Amino acid sequence: MRSSCRTVRAKNPWLFRVRDLVLTSCVLVTAFFACTPEPTGPGPPGVLHAVLTSPAGAEGAAVLELTSAGLGEVTPVEGRVFARQGAGVVTLIIILDEPGEITFRVSVADIRSPPTVTVLEVADGDDQLRASLEGYEVQFDLEETL
Repeated sequence: MRSSCRTVRAKNPWLFRVRDLVLTSCVLVTAFFACTPEPTGPGPPGVLHAVLTSPAGAEGAAVLELTSAGLGEVTPVEGRVFARQGAGVVTLIIILDEPGEITFRVSVADIRSPPTVTVLEVADGDDQLRASLEGYEVQFDLEETL
């Protein structure tokens, strides 16, 4: 077995140099990415765009509770919003003029930490409460500025 390895090495010495170069490159790239620091501390303040995902289709209204330190102004994308703000908690009532997707914007102190949302009630387009809140959730994205 040893003689065959020596034979290959004697015939193709550049093959082992290429292999060593590739292995060394892999080690260096891995070390570089392992040492790249993750962002630490709080993120910058900003505005998050929120969408209530609905398993039932178009909605007419929703009552939501947002919990987070540093919550600011809440504005609807469509319809009207009524808010009651306490210490780190905002209760929202969002009413749409026409049934559709419930969306809103919320100012936060840290865009990397979106608020926790509890869906308390949802009404359909005929203003009837949904029998179940299963499958409802709010998804946040960073508000894009034009």
